[in-house]
Amino acid sequence: GAVTFIDIIFSRGSGVRISPTEIITAEHVITGAGRANVSVNGGVFQRATVTGYDTARDLALLTLDEPVAGLTVELPFSNQVFADLSQRSVADIGYEVALIGFVPEISTNTPLVTFGRIGALWDIQPGDYSIGQVDAAATNGMSGGAVFNKFGEFLGVLVTSSAFDGNVRYVRFEEIKEVIEELRAGSKK
Repeated sequence: GAVTFIDIIFSRGSGVRISPTEIITAEHVITGAGRANVSVNGGVFQRATVTGYDTARDLALLTLDEPVAGLTVELPFSNQVFADLSQRSVADIGYEVALIGFVPEISTNTPLVTFGRIGALWDIQPGDYSIGQVDAAATNGMSGGAVFNKFGEFLGVLVTSSAFDGNVRYVRFEEIKEVIEELRAGSKK
């Protein structure tokens, strides 16, 4: 699948394949690591390099040593979809979503899927980072996993869950698109 399991000696989490060699994840999943083991399609672990990261956005890019066939996600072009002479948003308040990530205590081969709705779409200060909030359940290991809408469109990467309000936050695809070329170029900040 497009969602991967990431295992580092001191951390475990999830990631999202955006190409046959690239995985986007939460930076806190790979903090301090230069390399990671990544299970793609529930199969054999592949080695990957931490290519770049942005701690303020909590995003990181891993590059697999070898390309792996299978599903990847596409970053939406914009928040508007034009189809069949109609227009709709990719993400908006109240939209149904699915969160997909791995819970290592349950399985490192099969991801867990939970469902909920978007409760907020923010631009967080300072820096105007695009963050979304959903009311779906998430737990340790799901960080770095994917958020999809009911049409299967990629909305972002899971970064935090809050014991305070029970909500989950994710970095929206607009933010990923804004920083992806810097990460590909090896930016580590």
